[in-house]
Amino acid sequence: MEAGRSASHLVRRIVLTARLIAETGYRAVYLSGSLQHAMRGYADINALTMSEMVQTAHNVAGEIAIPCIADAETGFGIDINVTRTVREFERTGVAGIHIEDSTVPKRPARLGFESPTVSTAEFLDKIKAALDARIDQGLVVIARSELRGNDDEKIERLHRALELGADAVWVGGFSPSQVEKSVPAVAEARTRGIAEDDERRTVRSVGPEDGGCARRTGDRRGSWRSARCSRT
Repeated sequence: MEAGRSASHLVRRIVLTARLIAETGYRAVYLSGSLQHAMRGYADINALTMSEMVQTAHNVAGEIAIPCIADAETGFGIDINVTRTVREFERTGVAGIHIEDSTVPKRPARLGFESPTVSTAEFLDKIKAALDARIDQGLVVIARSELRGNDDEKIERLHRALELGADAVWVGGFSPSQVEKSVPAVAEARTRGIAEDDERRTVRSVGPEDGGCARRTGDRRGSWRSARCSRT
């Protein structure tokens, strides 16, 4: 089978899955980077390019009437790369993206690595670049931390990301109850948090129904209000 045709078939499967999720009654779709890698036979270590992931997001967002939250990996580089990444994803019509603090290439904890991350300063520079880059202020920017071994530092960097203007946080390695208890802005119902439980391999949104990050309304991007979100 030709390589181009093979990739095309994989994208069609992702789009079809997203449409089935929407028709099932879920209110949002999460477009996972790890799944996109797995479907192409790669480990989740930045093997896919920004252009490949943007194209998939475009195909998915254009075929569903519910919000799509897309994985924007680490922003694919430094500040200037993050700026381009945000603008490219914004054009796809997704409701939001998350940008994480992992190093490049990534070494995820779920694959048995120690999950090395960049410094807090570099991570915050990326989040600020993402916020400054968006043209549509309704694009939800989620700050994601995969830091392991220092929960206090992880919470501190996410708290500072929220202070910069991030709309929500993704806390890798935390259960939903840990997110609700540990992240002040979530505990105080000021924003939403996303918990990724390593042991249960689950991703769940927690927090208020509309905590400052449910902005996109009136079009296919919809409004990110529900914790009932399925992964594709």
